[in-house]
Amino acid sequence: MTIWVTIAIYVCFLIAIGILFNRFNQSGSDYFRGGGRASWWLVGMSTFMAQISTLTFTSNAGVAYEAGLSYLVMYIGLGLGYLANVIWFAPWFRQMRTVTSPEAVRARFGPATQQLLAVVSAAYYPVLGAMYLLAVAVFCSALFGLQIETAIVFLGIIVVTYATLGGRWGVMASDFLQGAILLAVSIVLAVACLIELGGVGPLLDAFRSGDTARDYAFFKSKGAFPGDQYTWQWALAMGFFQATGVCTLLNAQRYFAAKDGQHARKAALVTLVLLLGGTLVWIIPPVTAQLLFADQVAALDLPKAAEGSYAVACMLLLPAAMQGIVVVAMIAATLSTMDTAMNVSSAIVVRDILPAVYRRFANLPDEMEVLAGRIMTIFLGIVLIFTTLWFARTEGQGVFEWGQYLFALMGAPTAIPLLLCLFIRKVPAYSGIVSIITGFVASITTTQLGLTFAEKAFWITLFSVAGFVACLPFWRYASESYKAHVRNFFEQMERPVDFELEVGRSVDSEQKRLLGRILLVAACVLAPVTALVWWDGEAVWIPLSFTLGIAALALGLLFTRVGESD
Repeated sequence: MTIWVTIAIYVCFLIAIGILFNRFNQSGSDYFRGGGRASWWLVGMSTFMAQISTLTFTSNAGVAYEAGLSYLVMYIGLGLGYLANVIWFAPWFRQMRTVTSPEAVRARFGPATQQLLAVVSAAYYPVLGAMYLLAVAVFCSALFGLQIETAIVFLGIIVVTYATLGGRWGVMASDFLQGAILLAVSIVLAVACLIELGGVGPLLDAFRSGDTARDYAFFKSKGAFPGDQYTWQWALAMGFFQATGVCTLLNAQRYFAAKDGQHARKAALVTLVLLLGGTLVWIIPPVTAQLLFADQVAALDLPKAAEGSYAVACMLLLPAAMQGIVVVAMIAATLSTMDTAMNVSSAIVVRDILPAVYRRFANLPDEMEVLAGRIMTIFLGIVLIFTTLWFARTEGQGVFEWGQYLFALMGAPTAIPLLLCLFIRKVPAYSGIVSIITGFVASITTTQLGLTFAEKAFWITLFSVAGFVACLPFWRYASESYKAHVRNFFEQMERPVDFELEVGRSVDSEQKRLLGRILLVAACVLAPVTALVWWDGEAVWIPLSFTLGIAALALGLLFTRVGESD
């Protein structure tokens, strides 16, 4: 009962945030990208939360449970990608001055490539969102013993409600608060695991000696895991795709909300620091579950039991009220990633696809564009729920395997040309389409041949690059108008944003005031959580609850004071 009360309090709190920040949604630009007026700390925390999602605590935890240090490969790749964002890409992406990624593709290649990417993205993001929903449903199913279909429908309705209400502003505000809570609770669970293990020594021993040492080596030998996962070839392919995946035009939209290029750069730095710190914390619970609770994990009724390992550690080591906070934090993480998936998809449909089908959609008034975005978000949410139910009925496929398959099929063929085009300027307008098609053919062919993930990655990359480079000699035949179009794209991408001239009124003080009030409310919400922990008889956790409450109160007062003084 305690855990359900905690969840109910926080779900209502999240929905209230969406309603509160809805006042900023005066146009499609506001609803889809925050109007380009968000501060770096808000964009950075939101990008971090969108990046981790519940996959971190299900599919990625399953990797840590089964393969130990191989888990780090994914985050090393992400770290390198975000380091490149800090140095180059984040300012470039913001300075493109677009609302959707296909609009940026149009500015680089023209309308034909824009429409191809719009259609691919509109199909890709709902499926990606379904994978996220499956991940949080797996987590909740393992924790509560619910039927996974029940968890999918229940959580899907919450996500659709939240995504429709808040838009981009609501997501960023919720992410800021929930990111702080998620990190705090993650650290608490990691400490609880170390206490249960008897210290850091037994954890390190699992990587150096004993029954798990071979399975937990950084690189595995061929044949050790199905599909030759976790070999050095797999690690190279995974690290490459993780790094490049966050550096392409298709993922540029995460920085469109930032005030300018420097705010985007700082947001990328926030994401990088939080990811690197979180990686060291998140590996501890699944490894602990492997060492101490393997029987409980094996007993889970899930498509892949290892993906419930983090939930098992949480269930066995935290009191009920703290479990509620963890679950809500996981739901919040998924809300951010799924809201991004649905928000991006609805933006692409409303601003890129529909205007091409029916010209009147290109000139919608601001209020109608927001309404169209909400309607499309609801529709895509329904599609997402049914897609997730289909995923859940597929035997033997875990979320991690679905993620690899989805990225190899749709993500990788589009990622390569949308990265190369930022450095190789003199290619004709159709070079992106040629590269995507050759990469997609390689993806389909290698999937049909049953090749491993590393082998797929090699051939997809080779064919995508070859398709792009093969177009280089044809630049000389491009029209002068297209060459001028390309020059304008790079000139704009490299030109800093003049916020006062291009955007206008700043909402920094409103952001701080509203976040301050939210944090003050959070401090009040944590008070009953403390009482619930006391009721459960777990007095050892009371200092943590009070610490969280005091921290939220202090931050709330600080943000409120700063916001009022601006």
